[in-house]
Amino acid sequence: FTLLARTSALPVNCFAEIPAHIAASLNGGKGKGAIYKDETDAKNILINLSLCRVNLDNLKKLCMSMGKPQRFSQVHSQGSGSALYEMHMVTGTVQVESFLEWWILEDLFESLEGFFANEFEKAMLTERSTLSSCRYSVADKGLSLPRIFGVLEKNKKSLGIQEYSVGQTTLEQIFNQFAGSTNNPENAE
Repeated sequence: FTLLARTSALPVNCFAEIPAHIAASLNGGKGKGAIYKDETDAKNILINLSLCRVNLDNLKKLCMSMGKPQRFSQVHSQGSGSALYEMHMVTGTVQVESFLEWWILEDLFESLEGFFANEFEKAMLTERSTLSSCRYSVADKGLSLPRIFGVLEKNKKSLGIQEYSVGQTTLEQIFNQFAGSTNNPENAE
């Protein structure tokens, strides 16, 4: 089976509740989770965040202080943080708002990865085309489409899944997977 999942786009007030470790990192190591009174207050914070910028060294420090230093390794032209990398290449800095959006989407993706690993023993990530879109292959003959749909439907809200589709793997997908694999003699060096 092939599963295509797209996580929710971040709402305008997605930073209305900034987790404590993020707030502390942005506030010099002090502070608790930032909780704002209403949407207007949250929009004002977004405006302020859009004005805040950091360079790559400070971005690396932010990743370290937020407990996931390895995440900085994704900030390059081919990584999940490619938009941050490109922003830095053009302007010399990265907007903190863009960094936080990327961070939250990475957290969602990690949750999704853990979910697939726990729920579907033979699930394998086959494509992550954007920050919020990915494709998994599940090679478990004991699974039925209704069971997969049921599990996804039951958990889609908690996982932040906006939409998903499930279908049987096509011959074209199998061919394309083989053509791109290292088992293909044409890809051998």
